[in-house]
Amino acid sequence: MLTNIEIVRLYIGDTENSAFYPKISDEEIEYFIELSNGNLQKAARLSARTVLAYVAGIHIRERT
Repeated sequence: MLTNIEIVRLYIGDTENSAFYPKISDEEIEYFIELSNGNLQKAARLSARTVLAYVAGIHIRERT
């Protein structure tokens, strides 16, 4: 049986066999699950947005 965190990871494709695993921490996923009142699909959407921001380099992008 999968945990809620593992289910969210599966939804967003953040599994052990994926590149750059883990893309998001368990703590971040737990926060999104709590924020979503246990709705795992909503937590997955929030997690995916966070991963997209990391991948896009928003945290390090220079403004020109």
